[in-house]
Amino acid sequence: MHRWRLSATPSTPCFSAQGSSSPVTFNPERPTSHKRRPPNDENIPPAGVPSTPTPAAKKRKTVVPLFSGDTDPTQLTPREKLSHILPHIQTYGWSLGEFLYYLFLDDKHRGQVHAGMVSKFLGGRTTYRPAHILDLWEAHSDGLCGDKAVNEGLMFSFDVPYTDIENVRSALSSYAAQTVLKVVTKEAKVAVKPENGLHASARKKSAQKLEWRAMGLTTVEAVQELLKTGLPVAYRLLAEITGDVNSDVTAKRRPGPLVTTHALSSLLYKRSNEARLLPLSLGLLAFAYSTPVDVMAYCSRVGIMPTYNTITGALRRMANKQALTIQEHGQDQKTVGFMVIDNVQNYVRPRDQRVGSHSTMNIGLAATYCEVPGLDPAAFDIQDKQERASKNLRAGLDVDQLLMFIDAAHLNTVFTLHWLRALVNNIPELSPLKPAVSKLFRTRARKVCIPPGATPVYPLSSSGKCETVTTELKEAMHDFLAQVGQTDGNYLDRLLLVGGDGLTFQRLLEVQRYLQHHKDNLESLAIVEPVLAVWHTEWTFDSSLFENFWDSALTSDPSTLGHSATVIGRPAPANLKKVDYYPSVDLLYLVLDTRMLDCWRLQFKGSDGINPCDEIFGHFADLAASGTLPGIEELEKTAAHLHRTYTSTRAIYEALDDTTKKSRWTAAVPLGAEWVPKAANPTSLTEKTAPSTPNTNGRHPSGDRVLANTIAFMRDATLAQEMSYAIAEGDAGRVYEVMKVPSVGLETSSDS
Repeated sequence: MHRWRLSATPSTPCFSAQGSSSPVTFNPERPTSHKRRPPNDENIPPAGVPSTPTPAAKKRKTVVPLFSGDTDPTQLTPREKLSHILPHIQTYGWSLGEFLYYLFLDDKHRGQVHAGMVSKFLGGRTTYRPAHILDLWEAHSDGLCGDKAVNEGLMFSFDVPYTDIENVRSALSSYAAQTVLKVVTKEAKVAVKPENGLHASARKKSAQKLEWRAMGLTTVEAVQELLKTGLPVAYRLLAEITGDVNSDVTAKRRPGPLVTTHALSSLLYKRSNEARLLPLSLGLLAFAYSTPVDVMAYCSRVGIMPTYNTITGALRRMANKQALTIQEHGQDQKTVGFMVIDNVQNYVRPRDQRVGSHSTMNIGLAATYCEVPGLDPAAFDIQDKQERASKNLRAGLDVDQLLMFIDAAHLNTVFTLHWLRALVNNIPELSPLKPAVSKLFRTRARKVCIPPGATPVYPLSSSGKCETVTTELKEAMHDFLAQVGQTDGNYLDRLLLVGGDGLTFQRLLEVQRYLQHHKDNLESLAIVEPVLAVWHTEWTFDSSLFENFWDSALTSDPSTLGHSATVIGRPAPANLKKVDYYPSVDLLYLVLDTRMLDCWRLQFKGSDGINPCDEIFGHFADLAASGTLPGIEELEKTAAHLHRTYTSTRAIYEALDDTTKKSRWTAAVPLGAEWVPKAANPTSLTEKTAPSTPNTNGRHPSGDRVLANTIAFMRDATLAQEMSYAIAEGDAGRVYEVMKVPSVGLETSSDS
C-alpha cells in the first residue's frame, strides 16, 4: 500500500533504499536559480494574476509515492509521525495555531476529507476526543510559560474575554467561567418570567395572584423542584458550595437542598420583585409569629422576605379573595359545609400606668367554615326536619329502643382489638404484630370512613360579641352567616351545621327558642343546626371518668384512679369536673394499659405450669428465646376471652354477685383473699351505734366491689380510647357507634 501526493518532481525519500526504518530529517529539494520552476508547482503563489482569476485547464500530474519501499506509514510511532507531519506545516508557512484555526474553521467549501476528519473528531468518534485534548492543554508543562502573576490573575476571569488571553490555562479557565456565567444568567432571566411559577404577586391586576393554596407544607418542595428544573446549573453550583448535595430535606441540621433553595430564591427575588413565592411565605411566617418590624425590615433589605407593608397587603388581598370563595361555596346548592364557633379572649395590660388606664379582658367569638365534600344536600332539607319534628316520635322513645341502636357485635370486636393493642404495644417481642393489629382496626372494625384528604378549612372574620349575652350571640350568628353567603332575602333554605363546646351548644339552643316565633328561617336561626363538638364530647366523657373513679389520692382502694396516680407519682387534677385533657388522658390510658397487661399475665402459666406467671415481660422474653411465641390468631382468641371477663357489662354484675359459686365467669377469674374489714375503734363506736350487718350497697356478701369498679373503669376507659382512636383514623362510623354507649351516662354528668 502506498500513499501518493501530487507533485511535478519527486521529493527526497524519507527512508533509504535499503529499507532502513530510521527517520531522516525532511529536507525538500531547493531548485537552483537557473532552473525553471514547473508551471504547476502548488507551493508557488501565482504572480500577475487577478484576485479572482479564471481557472486554467488542469494538466495531468505525476503521482509519486511519499514513502519508498514497502514501509507502511501507519506503523510508525506517534513521535515518528509527528517528526514527518510538523515540518510540512512549517513548509507551508503556518504556525500550529494557524493550522488548528483553519482546520476547525467552519468553512462550507472545505474538502470532503477535511470535513470528514473534523466531523469525526468533534463528534467524539475517534480514539482521542476533544476532552482529551483539553485535558492535555490544561495539564501541559508549557502552559506555565510567561508571567506567573499575570497568568494567575487571569485564571477564571469574567471581565477579560478569553479570546484575548494568551496563556492556555488562563484562557481555558476563563472560557469555562464565562460560559457558565452566560448559562446562569440565561437561566435566571428565564426563571423569573411569570409563567415559570415563582411569581407571587399581591397586585390587583397581576395574572399571577397569590393564593392561600400556594402556601403550605409543600411550598418549599414545590419551589425546590422549580429551581432544579429551571436553573439546574445555578442550583448545582450553590449546592456544591453547601457541601451537601444529596441529603434529604428532613435532615436535622441545615440540609443542603433546603439551604440552596432559600439562597437561590433570595437571589432571584433581588432580580425580580415579583419572583417572591418563597420569600413571601417566609414573610407570612414571620408575621404569624409577631416578628418585630425592625427584624422584618432587615430581612427585606437582604432579600430574605418582602417588606412589612407588602406582607400585610398580600394578607388583605388573600383574605378578600378567600372571603369571596367562602360566599360562593356557601351559596352553592350542590355543596355542603359546616361551621365551628367558640369564644376567644385575651388579657390586655396597659404599657404605662396612667390615670384611666387599666387592664381589660378582650372577649369575642371566632368561627371557622369547613367544606364537606361527598354529602347529599338533600339530607339538610329544613322542611323535612320540621315535618319529622311535628310528628313527635321522640315521645315514644324508651330504653329498649336505645339499646337496640347499639351494635353489640361491633363493640365486642373493638374491645377485643384494644386488648390486642395493649399487649403488642407494650411487649417488645410482639412489636412485629403491630401492623397486623392496626390492619384489623382498619378492616374488621371499619364502619364509615371519611375519604382521605385534607378538609378545606377557612377562618372567618372574628366578632367582638360575647356568647353569654343572648342579643350579642344573635348578632354574631347573623354576621357569621353573612360571611358564608346567607344574607337577608338571599340564603339557602336548608340546615347549616354549627358546632361548638357545651356552653356554645346550650346558648345556641336558647337563642333559637327565643326567636322561634319569627316566620323567616334566617331571622329565627332555624337554618342553624347546633351540634355538640365530638372532641368536646370526648373531653366531657373523660372528665366524667375522673369524677366517677378518682375517689381520693389517699384511698386504699386499688380500683380507683386516685390510688394508681399516687402509686406512680402523678398529681391530682385541679378540677375533677373539667380535667386538663392531655395529662389526664395520658394518665387514663396508662392505668388502662397497666391493668390490661395484668389481666393478660393471668392467662399465661408460670414455670410450675400451674400458677399464673409473675412477670409478663420476662415470660414473653423466655418464649422469644425458645421460639414459641404465640401467633396473632391465638392471641386474638385470648383477647376475646379477656373482654368477656374484664370489660363487658355482664362482668360487672358477675363481680357483684356471689364470686364463690361455680360459673363460666368465676372459673375464668382467680378467687382472691377475703377482704377483712378494719376493726372499729371502741372509743368512738358503741355496741348500740355499731351496725349489726355491714352495708354492701346492693352487692352479694361474697361479691367483689373492687373488681366490679375496676371492670367498669376498664370498660369506660376503653370506650374513651376507642373514640379517640376512631377520630384519628377518620372513621365516622366507629365514632358514632361508640358515642351511643356513653350518651346516657353523659346526661347525668356535671359538665353535660
